Amino acid sequence: MPINLPHILRQVEEACKASPCNQKFCRLVAVSKEKPIQSIIKAYNFGQRHFGENKIIHLYDKSYAPELINSCPDIKWHFIGRIQSNKIRKLAGVNNLYMVETVDSMDHADILNSTWGLNHQIPLNIMIQVNTSGEPRNSALLHNSIFREEWHQTH
Repeated sequence: MPINLPHILRQVEEACKASPCNQKFCRLVAVSKEKPIQSIIKAYNFGQRHFGENKIIHLYDKSYAPELINSCPDIKWHFIGRIQSNKIRKLAGVNNLYMVETVDSMDHADILNSTWGLNHQIPLNIMIQVNTSGEPRNSALLHNSIFREEWHQTH
């Protein structure tokens, strides 16, 4: 972990302030895969709050690690990997899950929505992966189906 994390966080903050975009959505997500818990705690103590994992089992286990729960009470976990249907329920059970960054099908969105809603009062932040090229081998929602999918979620 770089010693200059506080400097990097200040640079991100300054870039957010200079941006015309909503600053609420500008943040650094530290990818913590394969990093020991002590490194996550150290980064947290430097001011980093958002951490990403690309494997659901590692994310789940870290989110319930007593050392992290005690040392990092307001940690915000991001899932940054590809979702597998058989692991969505486990993903919905992650402690302090803040965002799922790669929802690529409505089936996954539906399962995640129904399992998340059972135990949580606030909505889960998600990013939808959109296939803008139209290539069938890309796993994502086709850009021309977004409005139909939005209707699907609201009705």
